[in-house]
Amino acid sequence: MDNSFARVWKENELQARLLKLDSDCVCLSGSGPVWFAYYENENKAKEALKTLKKEKLECYFAKPCKMGIVIE
Repeated sequence: MDNSFARVWKENELQARLLKLDSDCVCLSGSGPVWFAYYENENKAKEALKTLKKEKLECYFAKPCKMGIVIE
């Protein structure tokens, strides 16, 4: 995945943090300011979510469904 706006955000702390939390992919949504991480393993995703919430970051767990998304 690629986003041309992500080039402006070089060496972003949150992007680096998400990569350190063992995500499979980290991308910038649209023109920003939302970063999202993709995980193949749901348990890894939920562990990362717990870690980020402890750091007082606003974050959500979402997964695909037949139509739209499910946000827990």
